[in-house]
Amino acid sequence: MIETGERVGITVMADATYISGGNTHWAPSTTFAAGEPVPSTVDQFHFEIDNLYPASALGPDDYSIHLYSVLHEPEDQGDEPPDNDGDESGTFTYAGGAGAAATIPKGGTIESVVVKDDKGNVYFSLTGAFQDSGLADFWNTLQTSGAKAALDQLVGNNLTEQGSGQTDYVETYGQFGTYHLGGGNSFLDITYSNTTAYADGGSDTFIIDQSGLIGLQLHGGLADGTAAPGEVSTIDFNVAGTLTFQAIDGFTSFRFTAAGSGGQYNQFIYLHTDQLPGGTTPTFHVTGSAASHANEIVIVPTGGGAQHINLSNVTVSDFTARLDQAFWFYFAADKTNDTMIGAPHARNVFQVGSGNDRAIGGHLADVFIAGHGHDYFNGGGGIDVTTYHGGIGHYTVTKLGAHTYRVHDNRHGSPDGTDTLVNVEYLKFANATEFIGGNAPVITVGAGVHTHDLALAPTNHFELFA
Repeated sequence: MIETGERVGITVMADATYISGGNTHWAPSTTFAAGEPVPSTVDQFHFEIDNLYPASALGPDDYSIHLYSVLHEPEDQGDEPPDNDGDESGTFTYAGGAGAAATIPKGGTIESVVVKDDKGNVYFSLTGAFQDSGLADFWNTLQTSGAKAALDQLVGNNLTEQGSGQTDYVETYGQFGTYHLGGGNSFLDITYSNTTAYADGGSDTFIIDQSGLIGLQLHGGLADGTAAPGEVSTIDFNVAGTLTFQAIDGFTSFRFTAAGSGGQYNQFIYLHTDQLPGGTTPTFHVTGSAASHANEIVIVPTGGGAQHINLSNVTVSDFTARLDQAFWFYFAADKTNDTMIGAPHARNVFQVGSGNDRAIGGHLADVFIAGHGHDYFNGGGGIDVTTYHGGIGHYTVTKLGAHTYRVHDNRHGSPDGTDTLVNVEYLKFANATEFIGGNAPVITVGAGVHTHDLALAPTNHFELFA
């Protein structure tokens, strides 16, 4: 077991275990009653809460959660550890009196938590050193803030979880947790930073349900970082904002699922080039959201050498209907001679750096943003545009062939270099947009912008087409 307490300055660490068998392995917080929790068993050893509400998509019926007390030997035996001979006492106390008030917890220390399904099978247990093991604190938080908050408070940080090997619905508690899903087709709901999780095989779904998370180390495949044959592990990005990873491997699917329309719901998933599923010629699938907001996969170079990234094997669904759904090659600060091939059936934005770069688009509308080097841009199919940073009067545009042009920046130092363009229909300058390509219909290149920045600061970038 990893001694994770040093990372956060505390030593508490709990262990959660899912046990095979029984009915649906619901996440523990969903097994509490949907309204005011109703205590069932109340004594010094055991506090039970039953779910008396009908089953629904949000939780089960007739499941129960059981809190067990720390045990103490009789006082005349001193501090001897409990020997389970029947003379131990529990620590749970209650308010007493008449009616429902009699069952309100007053004090005591929780030693373990067990969840049972509607047949009485134990499928989840939680033990170890808890951060706040007070029964009264647990109950009060349960009443005021709900089951998830009560479990978060109980566990604290550094949880270690082991799956059953079947389908488990798992939720994170606190930071620095380590989760092993155990090989079943499971679901992990991630709401805390610094979470480390392993699918251990199986077709698992990791749901990102909190924005602004950092330090995520998510492993969706096998121990060697590859995807398990025939299985699909998915990142389900369910909130607005930016998603980054400290480490990620073994995933073959990314889904944008946040609801809401407008810029405040924009979603950006950042992948460094050494995090792409399958390496420099990755194979994965992207599903866009149904709501009207930006979905972008932003690819960022890492390492010191030239990058060669080929997305020709990447597939998409529901990712072409809107102009703000795209793969963004964010290479503006890179100084090497890079090669980028976009996803064939999606929009691609290539923002190159100061090297002599090559970028090849797909079948849809692609955008090329000139850098300081001498670049080669091939738009492929679709109506494509290359963006330059100066006014139109500072450039010389020369037609080299039926679909080939050379654009030279005449400004001092030639900051946009000399580029070769193939199958590109439009040139967008700081003060004008020019049509140069084939028999494509004349369209207006939009002047609108939306927010996009690696460091979450507002930065304008070219909106693909208005």
